[in-house]
Formats: sequence, C-alpha cells, structure tokens
Amino acid sequence: MKNTLQRIVCALLLLALPAAFTGCKARDYKAAAALYENGEYEAAMEAFAPLSDYKDSAEMIDSCIYELGKKAFDENDYKTCLFYFTQLPENENAKNGIHKILFQLITGDFQSHLTDATNHFTSYVKTEMNRMKIWVSGLIFSGGESTFEWDLNNKDFSALLSDEKKIQKDIDGINALYDEKTLSVCDSAVKQAVSKANAVADEAADLFTMQNVLNYITATISPALGTSSQTEPYTSPESFTVKISELESAANALK
Repeated sequence: MKNTLQRIVCALLLLALPAAFTGCKARDYKAAAALYENGEYEAAMEAFAPLSDYKDSAEMIDSCIYELGKKAFDENDYKTCLFYFTQLPENENAKNGIHKILFQLITGDFQSHLTDATNHFTSYVKTEMNRMKIWVSGLIFSGGESTFEWDLNNKDFSALLSDEKKIQKDIDGINALYDEKTLSVCDSAVKQAVSKANAVADEAADLFTMQNVLNYITATISPALGTSSQTEPYTSPESFTVKISELESAANALK
C-alpha cells in the first residue's frame, strides 16, 4: 500500500513539472518582452537566449540584433552596425543597411577626393604643358634657358599630392569596415563595389605621383613639339576615368 502511494505521488509530481517549467518560461518570456518594449535590446537579447525554443523567442532575438544595428547606424557607428547587420543575412532591412553604409562611403568623401584629384591633375598638366611650349619656343628662337624647370610649388600640384593621401585614407577606412570577414557574409553587390573602390585607389596611387605626372606631361607634349619622349611607361588619366566609371556603376548597384 505504501509503495503504491509513493508511486502515485511521484507520478503526480512528474505531471506537474512540465506545467511548472512552462510557467517559468512564460514569466521569463514576459520579462524579456518587457525589456524589448523598453528599448533595452541587449538585455532583452540575453533574456530571450535561454528561451530560443519557446514561442517566437528566436525571432525576437533577431529583432534585438536588428534594433541594435539600427541604433548604431543612426549614431554613425558603422563598425558596430555592420557587426549586427551581418548576423542577419535573411533580413532585407539589414541587407539594405549594409548597402547604404558602403554607398555613403563611396559617394561621400571618397568620390569628392577623387573628383578633386582629377581636377587638380588636369589643371596642373595644362599649366605645365603651356609652360613647356613657351620654354621650347624660347629655346628655339631666342636661345632661352637650356633646362626646363617643373613648377613643383604650383598650388594644383601640391593639392594633387594631398588628394592622393586622402584617397588612400578613404580606402583604408572602407577596407577596415568591409574586411575579409565582413565581406564573406555580404552579397555580390557589396563585394563588387569594394573591389572597384580598391581598383580606383590603386590607380590613384600610381597616377597621382610626382614622377608619373611629369612622365605623362613629357610623353604627351613631345609629339606636338616634334621630339621623342624617353620617359618610362606612365599611368594615364584615361584609364583612371574608366575605373571611376566602373566604381560609379558598382555604387549605384547598391541602391
């Protein structure tokens, strides 16, 4: 009789355990939801974590991650934003955020510095080519100075070298955010845009140097003066323009 009673008590206790456990989960879920509604997303995410198999806790964890990423985006904390958004590959809003950050980086200071460098390059080349033509005329007709002196103090030339440093700083910033780990979970549009941005920066590093500018001017003006150029191969602004056009297309694909 005693053994029978013990078995009945044990059975009743076992039946009560799931209900008690469910009751605990319900209370914990309610507390986690309250944290979420109060905007305490980190605390809410931690509270939902042990409940991942209860109700929509898994979806709520993703919502917490998204809200944390969105908050970082609004505060221009792009590194933190990407940390959260890249955890949500199926979330279209997170994907759009990843795109928007890169679009802003490419079309912001980076594009501005590329435009400035191109303009300064064009202006400096024009000035020096005109000076060289005048020098050649003087040399031929009146026995002028036998050596042509490049104007390395020209404001456009100084600005050009400064622009190139800014371009390299811009691309370093892009690569720091969209590093190999981040790119591994990004879509093809992001990978393409980062690749094109690096191609432009590499071209700028070759094009906007003192020696390349001078080689380009010499090689360009020599045929017009009826002389031959002995300069080393140079990087042309035409190839740079092509790469900028490709970058613009890749950036527009992020929209």
